[in-house]
Amino acid sequence: MWEFVLWGMLGGAANRGVNYLEAAARVKGGKPWRRPKGPGGGAYLAALVVHLFIAGVTAGAASTLVQGPTVWMIFGIGAVAPAAVKKAGQYALALAPSGDTGEDADELEVGEDDEK
Repeated sequence: MWEFVLWGMLGGAANRGVNYLEAAARVKGGKPWRRPKGPGGGAYLAALVVHLFIAGVTAGAASTLVQGPTVWMIFGIGAVAPAAVKKAGQYALALAPSGDTGEDADELEVGEDDEK
């Protein structure tokens, strides 16, 4: 199973490499993690670690569910996993209630509730 986790992490690294190339093209020759056009090196490294973790866990779980998994299948699952989790998170946030009660909290004055 551990070899499949590593192959999944390699797929996640490939996904992250494509993300890097897209970001480098957007920044036009600069390093995408450098400020002011990027979040900084710490945030970029944290995102890399999280993507590799998601890819490894997903690939490890998939390798136990599939009978006779191949290395390329697990590599592909690891490459797709971070993007799929990101998309699922976006859907979950869109469906979650916003918690907005319709009143702007900044407009409420102290003691306003006492008058009601």
